[in-house]
Amino acid sequence: KKYKDVSGGERLALFSTDGFLEIAMNQGKANELLGLYMYDIIRIEFK
Repeated sequence: KKYKDVSGGERLALFSTDGFLEIAMNQGKANELLGLYMYDIIRIEFK
């Protein structure tokens, strides 16, 4: 998905042009919502 594909305040995950997985929020700050900081280690489960 791209930012424009979701409504304001909605969360999304996408790969950057550098190949990194981004956890984001359209028109918001996902890090504040999720309590994450730069270089935090997270675990992602795909179902």
